[in-house]
Amino acid sequence: MFSSFLAGVLFLASSADQQIRFKPGATSAEVKGYLSGSKRVCYTLKAHSGQHMKLEANGEGATVVDVTKPNGEKEGQPGGFDADLAEAGIYRICVSEGNRGEHWKGPFTLRVEIK
Repeated sequence: MFSSFLAGVLFLASSADQQIRFKPGATSAEVKGYLSGSKRVCYTLKAHSGQHMKLEANGEGATVVDVTKPNGEKEGQPGGFDADLAEAGIYRICVSEGNRGEHWKGPFTLRVEIK
């Protein structure tokens, strides 16, 4: 069972994903990235069940935040994510250009809060 879990984690996180780390005692962090057309920028972070995760992406245009849970289930929302976490493990967070509205390229900021 552990090896299948590990294989799932390895599948979720590619070598290009940046790991989000919190400063000791902090419950939030900000990361900056750059979107260029249809490419997604992805991050990973480790979270515990029972925590609440709030994500907010802001850029020069509309953004979409996709979250892949440790079990492989995906959830996407325009501009952010706000939910209680039912399971512990590695979460993959991807930011992309929103498919509604004008196409854009440029910098974005992802704010991550876990309590």
